[in-house]
Amino acid sequence: MELQKQWMIRSSALVDAPAEEVSRPGFQAEGWYPTSVPSTVLNALVKNGVYPDPRIGLNNFLIPDASDEFNAKHDLAKYSHLPGKRNPWAAPYWYRTEFPLPGASAGRRIWLDFDAINYRADIWLNGKPVADRRQVVGSFSRYRFDVTKQASPGRVNCLAVKVYPVDHPGVPDAQFDVFGKVRDFRKEIMKDVTLVMSIGYDCMPTVRDRLTGLWQGVRVEGSGPVVVRNPFVVTDLPLPKTSPARLTVSAELTNATDTPQKGVLTGRIVETGATFSMPVELAPNQTRSVTCSPEQHPALVIADPRLWWPVNCGPQHLYRMVLRFELDGNTSDEKTVAFGIRQITKRLHELDGAHGLQLHVNGQKIFCRGGYIQPEMLYDWEPERMEAEIRYLTHANLNIVFFEDVPNPPDAFLDLCDHYGLMFGNCFYGCYWMQPKTNYPEDLDLLSQGTIDILKRYRNHPSLVLYMAQNEGEPREPVYEMWRRHVLDLDPTRIFIPSGSFPDYRKNVPEWIKKDLPTGTNDYAPKSYGWQPPEQYFKWVRHERNWMFMLESGSASLPPIASLSRFIPDLEAAPESSPYPLNKTWAEHGANSYYKPYDQALRRLLGEPSSVADYCRKGHLLTADQHRAMFEAVNHRMWDVTSGFCQWKLNSCWPSVQWQLYDWYLRPMVSLYYIRKACAPLHVQLCPLDSMVSVVNNRFDRAGGLDVHARVYGLDMKLKWDKREKVDVPANAYKDVFAVPTISDVGPIRFVKLDLRDAAGAVVADNFYWLSTKVPPDLKDLAKLPPVKLEASHTVENKGAERIATVRLENPTDKLAFFIHLALTKGADGEEILPVFWDDDYFSLLPGETRTVRAAFVAKDAGDKPPALKIDGWNIVSK
Repeated sequence: MELQKQWMIRSSALVDAPAEEVSRPGFQAEGWYPTSVPSTVLNALVKNGVYPDPRIGLNNFLIPDASDEFNAKHDLAKYSHLPGKRNPWAAPYWYRTEFPLPGASAGRRIWLDFDAINYRADIWLNGKPVADRRQVVGSFSRYRFDVTKQASPGRVNCLAVKVYPVDHPGVPDAQFDVFGKVRDFRKEIMKDVTLVMSIGYDCMPTVRDRLTGLWQGVRVEGSGPVVVRNPFVVTDLPLPKTSPARLTVSAELTNATDTPQKGVLTGRIVETGATFSMPVELAPNQTRSVTCSPEQHPALVIADPRLWWPVNCGPQHLYRMVLRFELDGNTSDEKTVAFGIRQITKRLHELDGAHGLQLHVNGQKIFCRGGYIQPEMLYDWEPERMEAEIRYLTHANLNIVFFEDVPNPPDAFLDLCDHYGLMFGNCFYGCYWMQPKTNYPEDLDLLSQGTIDILKRYRNHPSLVLYMAQNEGEPREPVYEMWRRHVLDLDPTRIFIPSGSFPDYRKNVPEWIKKDLPTGTNDYAPKSYGWQPPEQYFKWVRHERNWMFMLESGSASLPPIASLSRFIPDLEAAPESSPYPLNKTWAEHGANSYYKPYDQALRRLLGEPSSVADYCRKGHLLTADQHRAMFEAVNHRMWDVTSGFCQWKLNSCWPSVQWQLYDWYLRPMVSLYYIRKACAPLHVQLCPLDSMVSVVNNRFDRAGGLDVHARVYGLDMKLKWDKREKVDVPANAYKDVFAVPTISDVGPIRFVKLDLRDAAGAVVADNFYWLSTKVPPDLKDLAKLPPVKLEASHTVENKGAERIATVRLENPTDKLAFFIHLALTKGADGEEILPVFWDDDYFSLLPGETRTVRAAFVAKDAGDKPPALKIDGWNIVSK
């Protein structure tokens, strides 16, 4: 039974009653705030209007911080909601709920489960203590308690949890200066086993309560004397063959009584109907791990398994294993676990003394394309939002993601990764945290406890393919050796690496790391977080071996003005000391030192902005070029040099002007569509170094009979060059086709249009480039494109819970319709329907060209009015 609804929350500083009274049914919780769980304290108070939404403008500076020193510096104590303006995060908070416990629970063991707590907790049930803050501490562990003695079957029960903040909140930094210093996260909070990035860093604001609270689910379960915990299904394939699959099943069995128990563990694979069983004896209070092997149990051999594949590689088949422990023919406990049949292996590709990791799934090498994602800043793990984000990522044809901020996301996150085919690399300890010559964290036993639980919690998920101790820097020796030992003991079925800080050229490697090198991945320079000429990425791929599998490189992705105006209310209030339209609110939301190269390139290539809308328009053009270039660069030497690329980063934890494919409002960005195109199963692209046209085939089948068509136009839309060629492309490979020549009379800008058609003549991929012919590059002449009015029509059809909009566009003119942006709105004057999944957006139409594109969205997100179509673009007459 999930305890999700009907919780109340209140600072213990305002509660005079003792815990025995607070935790009894019927206690009068007057003045308490309603909430649900999971929820952090600050999230609950914001939703109740106690504090303003910290995501908007500078509202975060209308909320006191956990640090009194920071409050004094920024005069924040005056905003406290507590009497005497005391620090609202110094005292613990009570979470309280009442719930009925069925009478059928009588005579059974009652268990209370917590999926995650931050940071310490005293737990009471029905006026009786369950556990205290010495037992319940640390953000990385689940907690389970036998509450049979405290529970009252057949009655209303009351659970009260007193949640304490982190022991060392640290003193955060502000980020107010345009192009200025970013927030430093290497603070005292790293002494605790907690969500250390809540202190704030370049792309995450300081979370004022440091994420105090019940930030994941709480539930009550019943069982007999013996319980089943942490089932694990290991699948093995006889590669290169993929059948039969051999399963090894293990689980922990706990006898919760003072008497011996003798029973039978049974297992059933739901999809095949196969069953197996084994007798088990348990001593009083014994916990024992048992294993069922395919040698002992032929039912664990599946002759023709349905395999799990990453997105675009095949279907995401899942199986369910039901494990039941029976005593005298009665079920004592039962657990169902979902798993996928797939096998992860690797190969290290060597080139010029450097190495690149080649990830293999089911014997097939998978070119990894993805990046880092962030949890929502208040850890508001809303299920529909979580699904929309993962769907956006796979819609962009990305196949792997990592967290930097959180090692133990909700189980629903991994369930969605399994469903959508999004591979997950789990980073345990974040960024530059537990390095040598530090004592971070102080409690290594607590860290070890959390590490063990993380491994046991997620290891059935087929989407989980890689473990990383931390993503930047290296863990100090006792931390790394502990982590490595647990990984090899509890789950040796995944690839593991120490961190992204070990390029082949690094010499000063700690001795305790050397045994696990080379990793074949890294995040070392050269790379970029700001802006580079597109050709630079191609040069790095050709000449810098750290780009064989680059874990981090990125560029800003500016939201449309429809989003900007929601979180930067003072859009036009730029001080004289900053370039228009930037100000301190922009800086707080990402216009820091990393943003400066992007802003400079915008002004240099496209000219000074005349308005905020113009700044966004120019920024979107720059964003498209930059994000496409990174992925096309790794495409153009796929497997010869490169085997993967991960971008920093793919989403934002709050409204931001920095790295993202979709913004906090779930509005898809121009970057999403240009990455989607570059990472498509079939793709045609142009190299800026030598103008070579290439076809990239990411499928496991040969692509034959393709027709490549390239055209070059000037600014006046006169055709300057035209060529077609037939090509066959091997499976999972790229092929150079022909080079586009230099044309002397094309003018200041040349447009290159690429089309790829299949043997039946259908367009299967296309691409469009706008390229400066000037030295240095200058794209300001794009402003001379004349306005174009498009012919448009659209229809909307029902498809279950979704709606599919089909839009037909025609450019009836002899001009270029450049950078067309489509949106669906809730009626003619309504807001944009979000989330939305377009086939393509921010594209261009040549004179006389027509195009049909489709968009999917959830019906309930569209409102009551028929969806309307909104069209704008670089030189498009809006309608």
